[in-house]
Amino acid sequence: MNQSELGGKIKELTFIALIAFCAMPFYVGYWVVAREADLKSHPLNGRAEARLKRTKPGLLLARDDQEILGRRPGARGGWERTYASPLTYCHLTGYNHQTGLQLSLRPWLNEPANRRDLLAFLAGPEPVGSDVQLAIVEPAQALARERLEGLRGAVVGLEVETGAVLVLASAPAFDPDAITETHEAWELFSTDPDSPGLNRAVQGLYPPGSIFKIVTAAAALEKGAASVDTEYTCTGSVRVGERELRCWKESGHGALNLAGAVAQSCNAYFAQLGEALGTEALSNYAERTGLFGRPALELPPNTLAVGRLNTEQRDDLAAASYALGQGDLLVTPFSAAQIAAAVAQRGTLMRPHLVRSVRSPDGRVREVTEPSIGRRAFRETTARLLAGMMESAVESGTGQAAGLPSLRVAGKTGSAQTPQGDAHAWFIGFAPAQAPRVAVAVVVEHGGSGGAAAAPIARDIIEALLR
Repeated sequence: MNQSELGGKIKELTFIALIAFCAMPFYVGYWVVAREADLKSHPLNGRAEARLKRTKPGLLLARDDQEILGRRPGARGGWERTYASPLTYCHLTGYNHQTGLQLSLRPWLNEPANRRDLLAFLAGPEPVGSDVQLAIVEPAQALARERLEGLRGAVVGLEVETGAVLVLASAPAFDPDAITETHEAWELFSTDPDSPGLNRAVQGLYPPGSIFKIVTAAAALEKGAASVDTEYTCTGSVRVGERELRCWKESGHGALNLAGAVAQSCNAYFAQLGEALGTEALSNYAERTGLFGRPALELPPNTLAVGRLNTEQRDDLAAASYALGQGDLLVTPFSAAQIAAAVAQRGTLMRPHLVRSVRSPDGRVREVTEPSIGRRAFRETTARLLAGMMESAVESGTGQAAGLPSLRVAGKTGSAQTPQGDAHAWFIGFAPAQAPRVAVAVVVEHGGSGGAAAAPIARDIIEALLR
């Protein structure tokens, strides 16, 4: 290598070193600023764990400041969590600082340990976390837990205008302290066939059954496949391909329009409507609504399930089944609640949130969650038509058990067939029907009839939320 070539190589190396030197601040800045919370909450970060043990953690509170997560001095120093109502909030709190809201809200609950307020951290006798207030309405959450006792299922309640999560309950429940006391207790919990650790409200995937007819009706209206006055005749069954699909009313409903078919939950009508639409159009429409994606909730992302909407089947039987909420179709109870909330909010889907506010240890409000629009799920005219149909379903149709004497309720029942036993019982709805404030979804696994098993629970939750 001659002197000229050597000089060229030296220049190349100098240029590479200069580029690396200039890039270093951006690289370090990315991890220090953009990924700060991830680094400090990472389970392998020993320094974060040490700071966590020294920090007096903030409280987790319900909307009325009822304590959900408390604190007490640990037997070996530091602090440990207390659960005020463990069975009511277990699926929200999790069972240790690596699960549930204890994990996802850790940057706030242990805020000084993350040095967001350096002066308070240095001046205080000990670092203290911030208090986090949820939007959860404690009496309604407790009632949901009570009504689900002995069942497997979930209840979700949403504030229509803001997207705030008012109820998020799953059953069966568990005691966060008890399951971690001994190895035997943990083994019983983790191998329980009823899967108590599963947060069915956001992780449970179920065939939606007839509650999905709301989406089918919306697709038909917006794609021009039907109007409110479009009629089909129900004789108690309808032949689709090589198979006979039966309506729940053996004698048939006779001639029905779309509004009547929603109110009476007529399978024969919607099977024919599904044939007219086709599976691809239906699944594409359902996906475009945005109702069945992963919600942007403050829970750990790996605990938020996504609905299964697309199917490779394109024949008439698949289309008819899909229109009835059966077949290759699964949704979460949270998504079901969003269907009702979007109809109630004139087609707009608000961004859901659990956290209402964050307060520093001295009581100053640090953060407040402002309502924001997620996306438009239905056209406004479509939503208004659907709302009227759902109101009729409670007034004179299959959802009458959800009715309240003091106000008008709109809703839709569902009984989703499953090969493992009785049908899953569903109800979605909102109230008051003319000026909606809350939307709910209830699922009872193998509960049979949605009108008998799920609608009464929804009625009680609605009443509690509006009390």
